[in-house]
Amino acid sequence: MDIREQIEIGFEKLGKLLIRYPWAAILAMTLLTVGLGAGMGQLQVETSAETYLAKNDPARRVYDLFRKNFDNDDAFLIVIRSKNVFSAPFLEQLADYQSAMEERLPFLDEVNSLINARVTRGEENELIVEDLLEQMPQSEAEFAALKARVLANPLYKNILISEDGLTTAMIVKVLPGMAEPTETSLEDAFAEEVTGTDFPHATVFSPEELAQSMEVMLALKEEFERDDFEIHVTGDPQITYGLMQVMAVEMQMFLGATMIVIAITLLMFFRRLSGIALPMLVVFLPLSATLGLMGWVGLPITLSTQNMPTFLFAVCVGDAVHIICNFYQQLDSGVSREESITYALRHSGLAVLMTSVTTAGAMSTFAFSDLMPVAGLGFAAPAGVMLAFLYSTCLLPALLAVLPIRPKKHRATDTEDNDPPLTRMLIRLGDFCTGHAWLVTGLWMALVLASFYGAAQMRVSHQPIKWFPEGDPTRVAAEAADGDLKGSMPLEIVIDTQKENGLFDPETMNRIEALQDFVKIYHTDHLQAAHAISVIEILKETNQALHGNDPAYYSIPQERELIAQELLLFESSGSDDLEEMVDSSFRYARIHVPLRFEDGLHYIPYVEGLREKGNEIIGEDLHMTTTGLIMLYMRSFHVMINTTVQSYSLALIMIIPLMILIIGDLRLGLISIIPNLAPIIMGLGFMHFANVPFDMFSMTIGTIAIGVAVDDTIHFMHNFRRYYRGGDDARTAVRKTMRTTGSALLVTSVALCTGFYVQLMGNMISVQNFGMVTGFTIVAALFADITLAPALVTLAADFEKRKQDPLNGRLKQET
Repeated sequence: MDIREQIEIGFEKLGKLLIRYPWAAILAMTLLTVGLGAGMGQLQVETSAETYLAKNDPARRVYDLFRKNFDNDDAFLIVIRSKNVFSAPFLEQLADYQSAMEERLPFLDEVNSLINARVTRGEENELIVEDLLEQMPQSEAEFAALKARVLANPLYKNILISEDGLTTAMIVKVLPGMAEPTETSLEDAFAEEVTGTDFPHATVFSPEELAQSMEVMLALKEEFERDDFEIHVTGDPQITYGLMQVMAVEMQMFLGATMIVIAITLLMFFRRLSGIALPMLVVFLPLSATLGLMGWVGLPITLSTQNMPTFLFAVCVGDAVHIICNFYQQLDSGVSREESITYALRHSGLAVLMTSVTTAGAMSTFAFSDLMPVAGLGFAAPAGVMLAFLYSTCLLPALLAVLPIRPKKHRATDTEDNDPPLTRMLIRLGDFCTGHAWLVTGLWMALVLASFYGAAQMRVSHQPIKWFPEGDPTRVAAEAADGDLKGSMPLEIVIDTQKENGLFDPETMNRIEALQDFVKIYHTDHLQAAHAISVIEILKETNQALHGNDPAYYSIPQERELIAQELLLFESSGSDDLEEMVDSSFRYARIHVPLRFEDGLHYIPYVEGLREKGNEIIGEDLHMTTTGLIMLYMRSFHVMINTTVQSYSLALIMIIPLMILIIGDLRLGLISIIPNLAPIIMGLGFMHFANVPFDMFSMTIGTIAIGVAVDDTIHFMHNFRRYYRGGDDARTAVRKTMRTTGSALLVTSVALCTGFYVQLMGNMISVQNFGMVTGFTIVAALFADITLAPALVTLAADFEKRKQDPLNGRLKQET
C-alpha cells in the first residue's frame, strides 16, 4: 500500500469519525469561526503610497527622513477656477473659504493661498515679511496691479496661480493627530538610515483621521462652490481617501454579487437546496475566519488584498463542490448516507488536499515581496485556502451527516445513457480529444505561440490615477491640477553641503541656483517640471528688500557674511517658510519640483537624467538625494517587476515537484505542467490584445491563475491515474474521468470565472481589468484541462505503448 492509498484510507476514517461525532465537529468549527472572526473588528484599510513599501525600504526611509526634517507633505491641493480671479467677489469668497478651512478642518497644519502668500519687502532698512492681501484692493487699477504682481512673481506661478491667471490654488497641509515633533537632526537621521534600527519614521494618516478630514473638506466644497468658484480637491490624501471609499463599497458589492452568481450556478448544477446552502456556508465561514485572522495579526485590507475575499470565495467553492458532488452521486445510486460520506472523502479528500496545498503554495510566493500590499496577500490567501480545506473536510461531512438530505430517484442502471446531458457532452468532448490528439495539441500550441507574441509586447505600467474612470471626481481633480498648474506630484531634491553652515558659502548657493535653473528647463519626452523653488528665492527676495526693493539686487550675495545675515534676518522676521527649505544647522537645502501625474515608467528616465546632470552641476563636494512621492512610485514600480518575476518563478519551482509528487507519476506530472502554463501565457497575451496594463492589480493574475489551473489539473490527473493504473487504456480512463470529475471541474470553473467577472460591475478600471483577465484565464485553464490534458495523456500513453511494443506500434500506424 503506497502513501496515497494510506492518505485516502485516512480520509475514510475521518469520515467515519465525523459521522459518529457530528455535533462535536460542528461545535468545534463554530468556536473556531467565532474566535477568529472576532478579529474583523480590528481590520484596517491602507491605500496610501507610503504603505506600498516596507518601513525599512531604502526609498521609504529616505522619504520619512525628509518628512521628519523638512516638511510633512501630507497636503491637499485645492484647485479653484474662475473667470476673474483678481476681483473683489472672488477674493472675498476665497478669504471666507480659507477662514472656514482654518476653523473647521481637523489635523490642520497650515493653509497657503493668494490670501496669505508671502511678500518680502524693505522699508527704512527694515525687512518686512507680510501677506499678499494684507489690504484688499479697492479699485480696478489696484486689482490690475495686483494681477500683474502675482503673475510676475516666480514664487506664485504654477504654485498659487496658473499661467493664464484663471486658476488659483490653496495648499492645505495637515498632520496626523498622533504625529509628534522630532528633534532628530538630518545628520543623525541619515546615519541611522544607514546603520541603525530605531529610525524616526513619519506618521501616516490613519483611515479614521483621513475620513474626518475629507468629510469636512467635502462639506466645505459643497458650501462654497458656485458657478464662478469651481473647486477641485486633490493631493495624495484625497487620492488615498478615494481608493479607500471605492474599496469599502466594492468589496461588499463584489462579495454579494459573487455569492448570488455562485448560488445560481450551484442551483443549475445540483438542483437541490442543500447543494446551494452547504457549499456557500462552508465557504463563507472560512472567509470570515480569514478576515478575522487578518485583523488579529494586523494585516490591513490593501489594493492587493481587496480582491482576496472574491478569490477565496470562488476558489474554496471547488473544495466543497468536489466532495458534495461525489456524495450526491453515491446517495442517488442507492448507497447509504454514511457510506456516501466516507466514499466522498476517500475519493476526493486527497485531491482536495493536493489542490489546497498547491494553491496555498502558489499564493505564498507573494509573501516574499517588498510591496506590503502584495506581501499581505501572500500571508492571508494561503491561510484562507487552508482554512477552507479544514472546513470542507471537517464541517461539511458533519453537516451532511445531520441534515435530512434525501436521495433523488434512483437510476435503473448506472450507464452513460442515464447521465445528465452535461456529463454526456463532456464525455463526447473527451472522445474527440483522445481521437484527434495531435490536432488538439497542435491547435493549442498555435494559440500559445500567438499568446506568447502578445505577452512579449505587454505594457507595463504603474499609474494609480488612471485606475479611476474618466469623470470620477478624484481623477478630474488630479487632471485639473496637472492641466492648470502643470503638476502636483512632488519630487524633492535635498542638497547636503557636508558641513554645518555650509549654505552660507556663496559658491555653494551659486551651484544650487544653477541646479535649480537646470531643473526648470530639463525635460524628457513625457515630463517637464512646472517650476522649482528653494532657499534661493528667499535669499534673493531678502537681498532685494534690503537694497531698497531694487530689482537689480534680486540675486545671491557673493559674501558669506551677507548670506548668513540675510538668512538669519529672514528667519527672525516671523515667517516659518525658511524652515521648509533648510535645516536648522544650514547644512541641508531642499529644492521642491512638482511634476504631472504620469506613468511610473516615465519617471525613471527623468530622475536618472536629472541625477546624472545634477551631480555634474553641484560638484563632488556636495551630495544630492532625490525623494518625494515620485521616488516612492518609482521604487514601487521597480519592486513590482521584481516581485512578479520572483513570484512566478517561485510558484513554478514549488508547484512542478509538488505536481509530480502529488500525482505520483513522473511522466504525468511533467505532462500536467503544460495545461498549467498554457492558460498563464494566454492570459498575459490577452492583456496585450485587450490593452490591459501590467500594474499593481494585474501583477497577481499569473500566480492566482497558476494556483487555480493547478487545481483543475490535479483533479483530472488524479482521477485519470486512478483509472489508468487500474487497467484501463488512456481513452477509457479519460472517459471515466470526464464522467466522474468533468462535471465538478466545469461547475467549479464556472463559479470561479463568474466570481471574478462580477468585478466588471466595479467602478475602478483597474478592478474591471483584473476581473476580466482573471476570468478569461480561468476559462482558458478549464478548456486546457478538458481538451489539452486528454490529448496529451493519450499521446503519452501511445508513446509508452509503442516503446514497449515497437512492432505492434508500427503495424498500427501502417494500418
